[in-house]
Amino acid sequence: MALNDTFTIQEINLYKKAVLFDNKLKKIEAYWNNECSEHPSNNHCKIFCD
Repeated sequence: MALNDTFTIQEINLYKKAVLFDNKLKKIEAYWNNECSEHPSNNHCKIFCD
């Protein structure tokens, strides 16, 4: 991608949505990793971590 590439509003919005979705997934994964480390016997953690 060159610096002089132009993007439509739709392309920018799609990119922003993808980034926001990726951040949400990372937050969810971090939450469950924390829960699994604090409560290893929790069945929900076993399903996620396996």
